[in-house]
Order: sequence, then C-alpha cells, then structure tokens
Amino acid sequence: TKCKWHIIAETNAFSSPELKQGKAHGLATDVWSLGLLLNFILYETTENVWINKDHVEIEVPEGTSDWLLELLRSMLHYDMAKRYSISTVLEI
Repeated sequence: TKCKWHIIAETNAFSSPELKQGKAHGLATDVWSLGLLLNFILYETTENVWINKDHVEIEVPEGTSDWLLELLRSMLHYDMAKRYSISTVLEI
C-alpha cells in the first residue's frame, strides 16, 4: 500500500503550471512541489493556492509572517525562471 504522502504528492494539486501545460520542466518544478508541500504542512490544505492564467495567488491566515509569505510566493512563482532555486531555499 502507498503511504499518505506518496498519494498526496501524486495528485494534480501538486503539479506546477509548466507540468500541467506539458512544457519542459526541471528542478524549478521540484521547488514548486516542495513549496506546495510546505504550504500543505503549514495549513493542511492546498486549496489556498490558485493558479490563474499567468500568476499564482496564495491566501494565508492573518498573522503569517512576511518572511514565510515571501518564501511561499517565491517557491510558487508562476514563471519557473523567477522561482527560487533549491539552493536559495536551502540557504534560507
């Protein structure tokens, strides 16, 4: 049987915009998935993240630190070229 995290990670909800569009992808796609997993661990949902035509919106509870919100926004940037690299995430 599959563990809970494996099943969650396979869902379409964790797929980056470029993956959903069938475009080429790389490590930036993994950063997206990691950002969404972090969001899920913190807020127990992915329903607070919306992918629009050319941008991503994130709704977080009041009191969320600016630092954390910036981290999530940078990991979940719609444009994978503007998304934080894994090196940047690990430095934080």
